Amino acid sequence: MTWSGKKLAGRAVLLGKKLYRSIWFFPVVLAVPLLIFTVLEIHGSSIGAYHKILHGPGRDDNVILNEPRSIRSDEWLVNTQKTISQAENGFPLVNNHMGRGENMSIIVDVPYKEWSVVFKPHNTPFFFLPLEKAFSMRWWLMGYLLVVSCYFFVLALAPKKRLLAAALATALFFSAFIQWWYLYGTLGSLYYPLFIATVIILLARQRVRWKKYALGGLLAYLIACFALVLYPPFQIATGLVLFVFLLGYFIEQHKVWGKGEWLRNLGIIAAAGIVAGAVVGLFLFTRMDVVKITNDTVYPGRRSMPSGTFFPVHFMSPHLGRQFNIEIRTAHYMIDGKSPSNQSETSSFLLLLPFLFLPSLFLIYYEYRRRKKIDWPLLLLNGLFIVFLLEMFMPAFAPVSKLLLLDKVGSSRVLIGMGLMNIMVFVLLMRNLMRQKFSFPRPWLIGYCLLVFAIELGLSLYAHNAFDKFLSLRGAIAFALPLPLVIYFLLKKRFLFSALIYAAFSVFISFGVNPLYKGLATMTDDPLSQAVETIGKTSDKRWISEGGYLENIATINGEPSLSGIYNYPQLELWKDIPNTDDGIYNRYAHVGFQLDDNPRAPTTMSLITPDSFVVKVSSCSDYLRRLNVGFVVTSSVLKGTCTELKKTVAFPNATLYIYELK
Repeated sequence: MTWSGKKLAGRAVLLGKKLYRSIWFFPVVLAVPLLIFTVLEIHGSSIGAYHKILHGPGRDDNVILNEPRSIRSDEWLVNTQKTISQAENGFPLVNNHMGRGENMSIIVDVPYKEWSVVFKPHNTPFFFLPLEKAFSMRWWLMGYLLVVSCYFFVLALAPKKRLLAAALATALFFSAFIQWWYLYGTLGSLYYPLFIATVIILLARQRVRWKKYALGGLLAYLIACFALVLYPPFQIATGLVLFVFLLGYFIEQHKVWGKGEWLRNLGIIAAAGIVAGAVVGLFLFTRMDVVKITNDTVYPGRRSMPSGTFFPVHFMSPHLGRQFNIEIRTAHYMIDGKSPSNQSETSSFLLLLPFLFLPSLFLIYYEYRRRKKIDWPLLLLNGLFIVFLLEMFMPAFAPVSKLLLLDKVGSSRVLIGMGLMNIMVFVLLMRNLMRQKFSFPRPWLIGYCLLVFAIELGLSLYAHNAFDKFLSLRGAIAFALPLPLVIYFLLKKRFLFSALIYAAFSVFISFGVNPLYKGLATMTDDPLSQAVETIGKTSDKRWISEGGYLENIATINGEPSLSGIYNYPQLELWKDIPNTDDGIYNRYAHVGFQLDDNPRAPTTMSLITPDSFVVKVSSCSDYLRRLNVGFVVTSSVLKGTCTELKKTVAFPNATLYIYELK
């Protein structure tokens, strides 16, 4: 090796050592699998459910690990298929192939070409990468941002605890709630508050004025991004947690900052809020018609969720989350006497909050008695924990719930706020223990953790005895062990051990929820899509199809459709149907069609679920012709005089037909 080569190698080694010791080492290492999965077009979507429906339970060559989850239809049937439709149509702001045109910047999370996409950075890969690579990058980028946001938040409160921060971030990512609800509305509602809290902490500590202003600019961007997540049930819950944490932080710091520093910090934060408010205001103003329509819908616009509907035993049993990965076992689990209709609804975070509440209050009291100081962030978050409990378990809390906007959240959605609070309380309790000389006496600590174990074991044994075939006795005992150990090592000041056990148990619970899946060809390059694309080239007429997995088949192949998911109602499409209450169609909805061969059959509409309705209509109906409908995709054989079979597409598990309306 030449002298210059040795010099270059030496610099590379020094750079590597510097990176290894840096807080950026973990984010850089984490970016490697993100890039590898992007190049290989591997993601965690359950789009493979489409293959299972058409081809049966046999092998899907695109499945690398685990299995697709058909129950995650908000992902594979809604967001993923609307993303494919956007790509097929050139990423328009208004997709004219959905009904009479649909603004794609509201409700759903899809890429579109307009200035506001700057505030949805996870969607930018679609503008410089091929579809399948961009889809994979977006999938992992959302998870990456969640992990990194948690990592830097922990370091902001506990500097130099890099491995512990990485462990807690990993635990958050692998929370069952995150994996079952893996969508931008979920992850963005978590990682933006964590980023916002971190930036405000750094801004308050920064003494260089231009850097402080730069952080203020970043804060304005993050606030705008958070606001434009546009999923209020989750945003309200996590926004309340963020507000309470920052309120506690400001109260705690007001004696540390001088008057000038206080005013400067508050001014920068207020300016960031004003700038972000202007961005959000411009966004809403430029699509006010859609906002008004959405706000006036029966679902979700006028929806109000009652308080006190959560099942207490289920709330205390997140340690059993591994069992919900198995559908047949979930069917044996009863909540209020009913088996869950949706595995996602059973998911939760590994909540430490119920077991950290009393130790937190004791430490707050001890510090006040000893130093006349109050850990305000920890105190206020524990107060909010009580508020969330009242929302979940007390129906009489409804008036207060409405004041806090929690009536738009609902008892089960409050869990996402609990999940964010869980991480914050862990770190704040750790910080409190680090700055105090106090240590819990070992007998007291062992006794308390044995009590935690007894509670966990009691809940496990209840599930084992109450729900046949849900949980074995061995599993009941094993699942009761990890959380008491997490609590023990945390209160023992062995913080890293506590975080590692917490992360390992989180991974164990949720690792099998989502698959590793390659590409999107199972839907974009199958015989049905090829047939729709070929026939569609010969005509500009609209398509309709049955609901369910067929509802988007036209739009994902660049054809206009009346079937599919309507982000918001297009009232003019349905108002002429006789004797129909607008409460049926004035909603976000999956829309399917059922054709009747009888030429005299009336056109009717019926609500199937709160977010779906079906239109029953004669194949000879003038209603279809007025709306320029020319083709039908169905699993039924039509024999009327007004339909002509164009194509039969046979799969191992289903036979589908494409008809032309004559």
